[in-house]
Amino acid sequence: MVTVDTTVQKEVELPDLAEPLVRRAVRRVLREVSELDCTRRYAVDVTFVHEDTMRELNLKYRDRDSPTDVLSFPLLCDEEEKCFPLPPPDDVNHLGDVIVCPTEIAPGTNVLRELAFLACHGALHLVGWTHENTDQLQKMNRLTGDALAHVFPPEL
Repeated sequence: MVTVDTTVQKEVELPDLAEPLVRRAVRRVLREVSELDCTRRYAVDVTFVHEDTMRELNLKYRDRDSPTDVLSFPLLCDEEEKCFPLPPPDDVNHLGDVIVCPTEIAPGTNVLRELAFLACHGALHLVGWTHENTDQLQKMNRLTGDALAHVFPPEL
């Protein structure tokens, strides 16, 4: 079971249904990831932030002085600093935090779908997925797209 908590920074406005759709999408994509043990409990936090906050985080953790659309902060890493979920000390394995900046979504984009896409993309990073090449990125995008297809009704 995956629990997804969402937080919205006070300066951020989200469309109606954004938070429940994001929670459903992240739960769905993480259930599809075979590396997760379906008998364990997992938790992910998704926070929607203002572009100033995202710029600060991107500068501090990636040395890039600009906002970005999504950042992931895995909670646990192995001794080689490759992040992935480790066995939890208690009954819940907190995978980490996903930070999403709604103002970084391109104009004309379906905002609800893109918010969910970004949160899912970030969640996959929490469990060790990377996209150092085109094939890996396509695989992540395919997995995310499949999860969104199960979450979003056709009219959204």
